[in-house]
Amino acid sequence: MNNDTRVSLEAWPTPVHKLTRFGKLINHENLYVKRDDISLTGLGGNKLRKLEYWLGEAIERKVTKVIVAGGEQSNLVRLTAAACAKLGLDCIAVHNCEKPESYIGNMLLNKMFGAEQIFIGNVKEIERDAYVLKIMAELQASGETPYCINNEPIGLLGYTNCLIEINEQLPDAEHLIIVGAMGITASGFIYANDSLAKKFKIHVISAEYEKEELIEILSEKIALLEAREGTKQRVFSESDLVNIYNTFVYDEYMGQGWGITTKESLETIKEMAQYEGIVLDHVYNAKTFTGLKGLVAQGIIKKDERTCIVHTGGAPAVFGHAQVYQDLDNS
Repeated sequence: MNNDTRVSLEAWPTPVHKLTRFGKLINHENLYVKRDDISLTGLGGNKLRKLEYWLGEAIERKVTKVIVAGGEQSNLVRLTAAACAKLGLDCIAVHNCEKPESYIGNMLLNKMFGAEQIFIGNVKEIERDAYVLKIMAELQASGETPYCINNEPIGLLGYTNCLIEINEQLPDAEHLIIVGAMGITASGFIYANDSLAKKFKIHVISAEYEKEELIEILSEKIALLEAREGTKQRVFSESDLVNIYNTFVYDEYMGQGWGITTKESLETIKEMAQYEGIVLDHVYNAKTFTGLKGLVAQGIIKKDERTCIVHTGGAPAVFGHAQVYQDLDNS
């Protein structure tokens, strides 16, 4: 993989350890977790892997301002603000929400990291993106050199490294479980798997898209990576995803979609906290770990087959969504 413009934000690899009590609870005796939720910068999360490439490019271009956009409790914004602080870059965070009366969760951390936070009201992403372009133009006109965190082919490179780490840490693992999300994380993971002599069986758990749409998203993003890396470009169907990349996609654990909990995902949050002392966010990882439970229960993953699930982070946002977690004992 191309590492020419990559900066260092973490002492890689992130650790892998066994989930002994949770594994026993779900009847799996060979279960591990990849802890991308912990790191040296910004309280951790998978976005750091992508930011190493994005901010590497920013530094190469000698930028004076880094712009990142996201919702009220965006983990990307938090980690961009933290990484910019670490690298000595000015960060502007554009939020499509109202300015909060009090700063909590990731909002508070953004403030602590020194980011300039701009609130443009509860508008859709397309309007937020237009606002970012406006800021970019204004900064350029005033003599600044701005950089926006949105270059997908570069960001996609980040998670190729995660799979390579797992291959070194658990080379005899059979199954890997990862969140589908918007496809950037999973597509880098899948792309790297194709380069291995012995491929892992990858299970992608969707938290927001129906299966067919997520497969299309993964196809498009892998094609971007293939074009950037100069490898053979493919457009694939579900059968190609299975036969070429040894990857399987599931949408039955997403409930009603992004950010909406299910009874099962709330139960999984409680179980991971009380059996392993590990915090799961309700948007992505709760559904991913719920998907793991389902695959084990169905026998798709046998209880003795070495399995690793990736915890992609997001725990600090818990403190900005306290209402979601109030009734765990009653779930």
